[in-house]
Amino acid sequence: MSATAGSDRNLLLGILALQMDFISREGLIGAMNAWVLQKDKPLGDLLVERNELAKSRKDLLEGLVNEHVLAHAGDALRSLEALSSAGNVADELLRIPDAQIQASLGHIRRAATIAPGDLSVATRAFPSFGPTTSWNGRFRVVRPHAKGGLGIVSIAMDDELDREVAFKEIKHEFSDHSSSRARFVLEAEITGKLEHPGIVPIYGLGHAPDGSPYYAMRFIRGDSFADAINRFHDPAGPFVEPSKRSLQLRELLGRSIDVCNALAYAHSRGVLHRDLKPGNIMLGPFGETLVVDWGLALPLQQVPAGIESTHTPIKPTKSDSGSLAREKGVIVGTLQYMPPEQAAGDLEKLSPRSDVYGLGAILYDLLTGRHPTSGSSQEELLKAIRTGQITPPRQVRGDVPASLEAVCLKALALKPEDRYANPRELEADIKRWLADEPVSARREPLQERTRRWAKRNRTAVTGVAAALIVGFVGFGAVAAVQTKARNDLAIQKNRAEESERLAIDAVKKYRDSLINEPELNNNPALEALRKRLPENSNKRKEDTDVLQRFRKD
Repeated sequence: MSATAGSDRNLLLGILALQMDFISREGLIGAMNAWVLQKDKPLGDLLVERNELAKSRKDLLEGLVNEHVLAHAGDALRSLEALSSAGNVADELLRIPDAQIQASLGHIRRAATIAPGDLSVATRAFPSFGPTTSWNGRFRVVRPHAKGGLGIVSIAMDDELDREVAFKEIKHEFSDHSSSRARFVLEAEITGKLEHPGIVPIYGLGHAPDGSPYYAMRFIRGDSFADAINRFHDPAGPFVEPSKRSLQLRELLGRSIDVCNALAYAHSRGVLHRDLKPGNIMLGPFGETLVVDWGLALPLQQVPAGIESTHTPIKPTKSDSGSLAREKGVIVGTLQYMPPEQAAGDLEKLSPRSDVYGLGAILYDLLTGRHPTSGSSQEELLKAIRTGQITPPRQVRGDVPASLEAVCLKALALKPEDRYANPRELEADIKRWLADEPVSARREPLQERTRRWAKRNRTAVTGVAAALIVGFVGFGAVAAVQTKARNDLAIQKNRAEESERLAIDAVKKYRDSLINEPELNNNPALEALRKRLPENSNKRKEDTDVLQRFRKD
């Protein structure tokens, strides 16, 4: 089978699948673009791999393709020529930069094509795949990548420097809207002028032949902050063990500091982001932290008061930034991360504190794994935002440090004046927590202050503790000696008292025998001794006196 014949059969299968509503037009276009890079694999297999088509349906379609080709003398080319309803997608397929596909499409009759401009949004999802692969003689689109609210991002080759870049075009449905085109160009211009390591760089801005704008920027390899937060809170993920979790929390807080720095720079140039969220922060594999998607950026007339700056404010020259003034009353941005003043559509109240709220919402996500506000409908969510209905992080997760909770809630304060004045102040408190220092957002209890003082003065505390231990040991030794001496004296005293008692008893018995025994009592030889004994020693003298007298005798 020739290469062109293979393309004919693949295209026939794709168009039949589309006619039978087995796949979408967007799915067919994407699969054909993928087939251009993997021509050794049938289109049906690619559709299955891309989850565009069930395997059972692929098997059915392959049988239909065989029957359709057999019905036309076994010639796939004649089968294609018999198709009269491919025009509604053929225009898009013709834009795929592959000679074999374009040759196959050339055989399809165009009698029943639909009117130009009647293609769905899906068929125009990636308009950059046009008859030519080169834009402005430099950027060559290779494959689709992602979609945003206003634009479509593809991967392109920068032929001047032989590198991959991200290539962003305005969506087809917005290409004829002057305000949308102005916003798109403004995004490119502002992003390009914000030259900071934490902001994605722009490589070029241009316009397609139909006048729709595009720009090329750095292609960031890595994950979003949203991906990192999801992994951090995954109960089956790698950060369940406490020590690993603690290290990862510090790592992600370090990334938050990078974002604060990037936003502080943007504010110093008089620009607000207005759409801060974890999905708009990219984390590179080598420590890169980049704030992307400045599509809702608001250029101010001057650098806000209280913001240190050595730069002049950015003043767009390639787009009508004055059209932003007409946004008053319009809610733009991502609700879950939106400050109350932005949710009210009040442009005049937006300030760096508005972006601080977005940073606080990202921190809340990091600490809890949840958005700071929620609601079953957009109306409920807006009400929660406008009234500041935020559950404290420690009520969501008990392991959230109290000081970080205070930092987060201060950034999310309902009134702008109660928040940090700018990202630098928020950054400073995060750094304080990482350094085990008290944060400005919370007065610590005495116990924590004592612990911190002891840690800070570890040498002195160690010396005092050693001295106390030595003192206690010495005191214990002296006490032991004294206790032993007292015990010895008590024993000696008890022994003396016992000896004295026995002697007294012996004297009593001797006396009683002299007095009471008849034989001794009538013995003349003991008369003198009897006279010296008292008549009743119990009445007249104590037994100790008797004992002493007998000792003298």
